[in-house]
Amino acid sequence: MNKATKAALLSGLVLPGAGHIYLRSYVRGAALLIVSALVLVNLLQRAMQQANSIANNLLASGAVDLNTIVAQATAATSRIDSTPFDIGTLVLGACWLFAIIDSYRIGKNLGKL
Repeated sequence: MNKATKAALLSGLVLPGAGHIYLRSYVRGAALLIVSALVLVNLLQRAMQQANSIANNLLASGAVDLNTIVAQATAATSRIDSTPFDIGTLVLGACWLFAIIDSYRIGKNLGKL
């Protein structure tokens, strides 16, 4: 397997930027890792806030059965603004796709030298 393929697989399957670091493109790799990590942490924080809100509503209601959980989850998801989730998901996906393509391109260029 050549360097370009290994770098693309690292960026696609491990983390965005891992392929760049493998190719010794440290600054670009670190930038991709940091941006991806920040977006991922933000998405996880928002998801945890939502889960905590649902859990608090369930505890306040006192009755915890499957129908109550489903009703609370449905009500909570209809109340939230999904725009930050959508933007975060798009940024993370774009970063991941860029990392795969760019690490493959850099690896191919290094192979020509």
